[in-house]
Amino acid sequence: IKAVELTASQNLVQKKAGYLCCALCLNPTHEFRFMLINQLQRDLSSSNHLESCAALCAISKLLTNDMIPALISQVIKLLKHEKELVRKKAVMVLQRMHQLDKGC
Repeated sequence: IKAVELTASQNLVQKKAGYLCCALCLNPTHEFRFMLINQLQRDLSSSNHLESCAALCAISKLLTNDMIPALISQVIKLLKHEKELVRKKAVMVLQRMHQLDKGC
């Protein structure tokens, strides 16, 4: 649960460490993955592009079929982001979503 708490940190290094730990330690059926969805949504809508990038990287590692409906609309919005890096990572996440669910 400490890793999930780290994802809510204002410190970007701690946030990235929390996401990385969650990606490595939580299996796809673990209930803590669903606790992460709210934080991922907050970071995707953040004005700080580094937080958005951290969330997009985490999504590509943590994503399951159950998470796709909750996140896809925000990821699509990031395709129009002013920063090229954010747009690239959004495409990467959409490709991962398509791998998991061909109908999304």
